[in-house]
Amino acid sequence: MIVRTYLRVLLASVQRPGEVRHMEWSELGAEHWTIPGMKLGPSPDAVVGTKNGLPHMVPLPGLVWGWIEELRPITGGGRYVFAGGVEGEPITAPNQVAQRSWATLRVRWMPQDLRRTGATHLQRLGVPVEVIDRLQNHLAPGVRRNYNMWAYLEERKRALELWAAGLGRLSAG
Repeated sequence: MIVRTYLRVLLASVQRPGEVRHMEWSELGAEHWTIPGMKLGPSPDAVVGTKNGLPHMVPLPGLVWGWIEELRPITGGGRYVFAGGVEGEPITAPNQVAQRSWATLRVRWMPQDLRRTGATHLQRLGVPVEVIDRLQNHLAPGVRRNYNMWAYLEERKRALELWAAGLGRLSAG
């Protein structure tokens, strides 16, 4: 159940696999997941956070909150939402889960592909590239990085709600 929920949240949030894997209960607010730019990982010598080192706010749709809340009775007493088999650490083998599915699904995929799939479908749904870039915590290229300081928070929220609605229809069918 934990790995399945991890993969669902990864697809629905379009965040990086490592960032989702290291999601902590303490990072979840009323409507947002705030990923610190840097934080200590499961071991004292591990530093994790966002790829660009900047804090990142992710507005999570209701569907995603529902999936996460299903894990609270299982992992809510610990640090990580997606706690692994080793006490106090996040899941460690999502790539292996993907690899085990290759024969059954007859397609090779990795968790990173879910992020790409989500971004591609957001573009197909008409979400502007600037919103998708901010949603995925990409820095704007060139001078746009210095001049366009808008966070697109409401636009990101609407984009993820639109994407979640489509995913909800798929999972219900």
